[in-house]
Amino acid sequence: MSPLEYHELQAQNQDFILIDIREKYEFEHENIGAKHIPLGEILDRLNEIPTDKTVVIHCQSGARAGKLIPVLQDLGFENVQNLDGGLEAYLQLLKDDNHE
Repeated sequence: MSPLEYHELQAQNQDFILIDIREKYEFEHENIGAKHIPLGEILDRLNEIPTDKTVVIHCQSGARAGKLIPVLQDLGFENVQNLDGGLEAYLQLLKDDNHE
């Protein structure tokens, strides 16, 4: 999912959950209101990932989340999507929107 698609999902008040898989120090430094489940804990916390709504997973650049998505899909989570470009791309979109 592109940052713009995620932004539109938010604006439409769609029922979804955003999960941040970055490390604790990264999350504490900056977050956008996501549920925090560090990548190293995700397989132990699968019960916290809903299956009845869209789940958007993000990291800093999209790389870690991009690798995790196929793993989750193999485990039966067909509702998971990567935030393309991660937090960096989303924050850049917001920055660009504010300067137009």
